[in-house]
Amino acid sequence: MLRYFSYCYIVLFFILNADLHSQSFGKWQEALIKEFDEGESIWFSYYSGTDVGLNKITLIFGHNQKTIKGILHTSNKNEYFYLESDYKNTAHSYLVMDTLRNVWGSLNCSEKDSVLNGLLINQHKDKAIEFNVLKWTKQMSFTKDCPYHLKYYSYSNDSLGVRLIFQIFQDKNVRGYFSSKVKNNTYYLSGRCNDELCKNIKFQMTDLKTWDKSNIELNITDDKLLIKNNVKFAKQLSRLKKDNSYPFVCKMVQTNVHDIWTGYPSVNNRSYLRWQEDYTDHWVTSHIGPNQHFLDSTSIVQLYFEISNIDPILISGNYYWIEPGFNSIVYYPFNFNLKSGEPIQLIDIFEKNSNYKTVLKNSIDSIRKLLVTGQSRTLQNFLKNDPFNYWNLIPTGICFYSEHHPIFGRYRLLIPYSKVEALIRKSSFIRKYL
Repeated sequence: MLRYFSYCYIVLFFILNADLHSQSFGKWQEALIKEFDEGESIWFSYYSGTDVGLNKITLIFGHNQKTIKGILHTSNKNEYFYLESDYKNTAHSYLVMDTLRNVWGSLNCSEKDSVLNGLLINQHKDKAIEFNVLKWTKQMSFTKDCPYHLKYYSYSNDSLGVRLIFQIFQDKNVRGYFSSKVKNNTYYLSGRCNDELCKNIKFQMTDLKTWDKSNIELNITDDKLLIKNNVKFAKQLSRLKKDNSYPFVCKMVQTNVHDIWTGYPSVNNRSYLRWQEDYTDHWVTSHIGPNQHFLDSTSIVQLYFEISNIDPILISGNYYWIEPGFNSIVYYPFNFNLKSGEPIQLIDIFEKNSNYKTVLKNSIDSIRKLLVTGQSRTLQNFLKNDPFNYWNLIPTGICFYSEHHPIFGRYRLLIPYSKVEALIRKSSFIRKYL
């Protein structure tokens, strides 16, 4: 009975202690936010431990990539101090001020394996607090306002069998697809906003069948598009109507090692949203390197989301990021069935005992031979050696991707559904695109 009581007491102690940490950090975080300009993005780090007299020490740092500020609280005397340094701060030395913002002294610290050792000493060097604190290991996630320009547009006309989708990114670059079922054509769009509100966009259109290129300029109004400089597509595009728009959800996930920004489209589908959360958590766990230098500038990682297609049946796209230590963009394509609530694999699309892998490989090789014609030797070698393993489902076919090349970017090869129709399962949702 005594052993059971002791066990319950220990468990209760840790639960209450964790709750106290959360409440304490929340209180000091609110106070620290006021030390920065309103609306600034702030990244936080949390520590808790004791001084040499075993009195509790709570420490929180925040930075805006320009300045580091912090608050240190001692429980025994209920004192708290304000800390400040420049962002680089390679010496880990901070100016310490009292609550009236008078200079009190300095803080020197070092960190190893998530343990921070600190020495707080006043100007007269007659008072000092030596402490050890552990970096709070709880992963914290904050919903943030998305960048203004992060938007997704979809236009279609079912009677014409035409669809236009494109995404405006944080940097005002724009990418998307224009497809026609009737003419069995698909164009990859890449461009940039011409104005501050991104209502005027200039695109380069690349035919994924012939790789011919043309230019087009769009003006976006409330419910339709105005087309400039392209007679060939003006009639089709001018008859498009705006579909449902999908807002983005943006979050900041904070771990012991990195601060990760991520944004993805908010589709009203519970299975998809749960999968998105799980995917992000898995990425955080699997792709973050070993613990880095205390508040080092390389600790901020951005996980981007690029949409290839959203409709009532599926959502497809690419996660990508540039992480410290990588020389190029790293992509992770995905395809998600909104009806079944599961990620889509190629085997889900084709008949079980069909030779779809051979057919797809031969189709990629055939298209690749046409693509390399007339290209530079460097580009030819890149296209010949790349396996084109990545793929997305778009309205007219399966779009296969190369790796990202630092000079040439990514190349796309489209295999229309009509070309592999005989191999597609009779019950497959893909048949709705035929």
